[in-house]
Amino acid sequence: PTWTGTHTFGNGTAATAAYINGVTASTRGLYIQTAGSTRWGITANNGTESGSNAGSNFALLSYTDAGALLSNPIFVRRSASQIGLGTGGPDRRLDVLDASNPQLRLTYTDGSVYTDFQTNSSGNLVLTPSGGNVGIGDSTPAAALTVGNGDDFQIDSDGNIDATGTGIQQINGPVYAGAITPGFANAAG
Repeated sequence: PTWTGTHTFGNGTAATAAYINGVTASTRGLYIQTAGSTRWGITANNGTESGSNAGSNFALLSYTDAGALLSNPIFVRRSASQIGLGTGGPDRRLDVLDASNPQLRLTYTDGSVYTDFQTNSSGNLVLTPSGGNVGIGDSTPAAALTVGNGDDFQIDSDGNIDATGTGIQQINGPVYAGAITPGFANAAG
């Protein structure tokens, strides 16, 4: 049926449920429209239920102003409890797909203090913190990469290493392990 206005399910005194039932391999869903044009869809997709809890995966769909399918921003694979953001085929518990932007942002202050994580086309992980530095075991990194508490090991944005107190030193280029003895040739790394 077509409903207009506001409808309430239940009377607030007992558990209430609404069911959308359909045959296997059919899309069952709830669609939200504006002036007859679909904007959102909440569906169990038409994947064939082939045993082992496969098929009938959950999808949140977004639509254009004209009502054409725009994207599948959230997808949940029922058989493996895998969530896909931007992908209809998640391969892990959480799989985020975006081929042109960072796939994940951790935010401290909306729009200004954050770190972006991106896997690029070569499969490399790129970290882009808005503050410019990454700390491993250090919450106030003083260089592009700081490892350990106290800023003892640092690599700046030019690749220079400062390893105060670690037994590793840099003298204009090569990295040496151990104490540097004047006039003695250490093995360069």
